[in-house]
Amino acid sequence: YRQAPKAGTGSSRGKNVLMETAKHLESGEPEPQLKPNLLTLYSMRFCPFAQRTRLVLQHKQLPHQIVNLNLVRKPDWFLAKSASGKVPALLEPDGSVLEDSLVTSRHLEEAHRESALYPSNADKRAQMDGVIAQMGEKVIPAFYKLFGVSGDEKKAAFEQLVTELESMQSALGDSKFFAGSESVQMADLMIWPWFERLKPSCSLAGFQVPEERLKSLMSWMGRMEQQRAVLETRNTDEAHVEFTRSLLANQPKYDGY
Repeated sequence: YRQAPKAGTGSSRGKNVLMETAKHLESGEPEPQLKPNLLTLYSMRFCPFAQRTRLVLQHKQLPHQIVNLNLVRKPDWFLAKSASGKVPALLEPDGSVLEDSLVTSRHLEEAHRESALYPSNADKRAQMDGVIAQMGEKVIPAFYKLFGVSGDEKKAAFEQLVTELESMQSALGDSKFFAGSESVQMADLMIWPWFERLKPSCSLAGFQVPEERLKSLMSWMGRMEQQRAVLETRNTDEAHVEFTRSLLANQPKYDGY
């Protein structure tokens, strides 16, 4: 296991990551010795849902440790903690476990008010939740459909994805960040993981992101790429492509990047 690691994926992990397993642990391997009285995130480096929780941890600079898991061969000691067996799972210092990316992210926001990610205005909060819901109900399914079809269906799936992205662009409007904000908020962090993967995924599927149609969204992406939380959690485009290729071949390669 390594302390305050630098991943071989192109990002520099923050100093608040006090321990991260150097590899994705699998069934048959011992449970790592965890530091006491510390938040523990069970994660997988390429999981966009787990990245949501990591983004919140980095935005708030909360001290924590990360246990990376092989999601094909999950360790029994993890399954004993997690009802769903999915990541992210957040282990609190008191031993309680929270699951789901939105649940864990919102819990961290409520429990740790520093660097708040939700505005005090109820209408703005509702607007923000609407953006997150739109991403989950429309954009994410369109994103994954790209790899589930072929031929003309794949072209249609790509065009549908672009249409959904244009709708997200309309929701952004002329603001620097979503929900009319001048700074990064919860909505921006909750949708970012799929935008980090957008260009490499489209390229792998044989398409190019039409940046001229998505100018405002591309500008937002540029602003997001400068955020500390993004810099400390991101993977390189090359790593995303290589991992996705391994996933599509049903032989996910979790380590070695």
